[in-house]
Amino acid sequence: MNTSQLFTKRMRNSWIRAIRMIRLIVGGGGTPLFAGITLILLYFGYQRLIEWLPARFPVVVLLSVLFSLFLTSARLRTWIQPPDLVFLLPMEAEMRDYFRMSLIYSSVVRLSQLALVMGFAYPLFRVRLASSAEFVLTFLLLAGLQMWNTGVSWYEIRLSPFRSSRVMLSFRLGRWGINFGLVFLVLQKEWIWFTLSLVASFVFLWCIRSLAPLPYPWKKLSEQEQQTLAKYRALAGWFMDVPETGVTVKPRTWMTGLLNRLFPNQKAIPYLYWRSFFRYGEYFPIYIRLVGWAVFMGLILPHPWVVAGILLISLWMFGAQLPAIADERHHPVWIRIYPVPEHEKLHSVMKMGFILLGLQSTLTPLVLMLFGRLSLAWFPIVAMIGLVASYLISHFYFPRKMRKHI
Repeated sequence: MNTSQLFTKRMRNSWIRAIRMIRLIVGGGGTPLFAGITLILLYFGYQRLIEWLPARFPVVVLLSVLFSLFLTSARLRTWIQPPDLVFLLPMEAEMRDYFRMSLIYSSVVRLSQLALVMGFAYPLFRVRLASSAEFVLTFLLLAGLQMWNTGVSWYEIRLSPFRSSRVMLSFRLGRWGINFGLVFLVLQKEWIWFTLSLVASFVFLWCIRSLAPLPYPWKKLSEQEQQTLAKYRALAGWFMDVPETGVTVKPRTWMTGLLNRLFPNQKAIPYLYWRSFFRYGEYFPIYIRLVGWAVFMGLILPHPWVVAGILLISLWMFGAQLPAIADERHHPVWIRIYPVPEHEKLHSVMKMGFILLGLQSTLTPLVLMLFGRLSLAWFPIVAMIGLVASYLISHFYFPRKMRKHI
């Protein structure tokens, strides 16, 4: 069996499903309008941000942090499924071509993403740092660094079953430090030192490659693939109903421990939903990202009414996701037969949604006020607009949406 053909087949099927889903999203009534408004706001906000930055602002340090975080976050797309632990494990000796194709595909995708990130940073780069020719040279050098990160991340994955999570975290932090230093060198136009350091990094990668091979971490690769699919489903769920095929569960013991202290006598169903919010799928990460997105947009577009509009958009985007937490397919079978009336489930999600949306409505303008992008007089107005929207979403939109899940 040619395993490279197996990878190509899985990749093709995945892209066919993704393109079909993208066509459904683009064909939605409000999606093109929403995307157009967002791009226009980003364009004008980006211009305002560049004009607002002080002359002594450390642009090199900022871009070094952002680019190094992007480079370190390189992940492989392998399409390894849970059944592969049984059916492909006997063929481990023949899987070399499969994972080589995975490395090539992941490198191409990450280079495309790097091009988008660099394109977004081009206006700031052009105004503050260098010419267009030097920008192209910077992209080529960072592309080489991105390929090195893809190779190192593959060996980190293969090493992870044999090392503790703390050791792997230290490896990742060390790689981020290397990326930060190299990006800083290239942005400072230290081309020779950067090239020598990058060559030394590739020599180090070649030395690792020549060591005794490690077994493939099938379970780890399968978990990463499920996490990637969960993120894509969560993103698509903002615009359309996505069928659930599986839910990733993350321990987050510190968060569940805090929940036990805050609600020691919590009823069964509310406690279940709160734990699901922190542990299941992408609910909690989506919440954090939307708050961060709203704050970022408010920083570059500090007009009070624009901030209020951005806050309403972020509330709606999270409100569209939360009712699915009551879906019985997320929970064990004995929860489904638990004798709880539907109105109690509905009330639990409504109360939970109002708390989360209300916190989001208060936290976003508060952070903007602390950064000086929203005046003290406008803070209660924007917060009140968000609280009213939170009440309407949780008490009128949620009941209609939850009929599909309970």
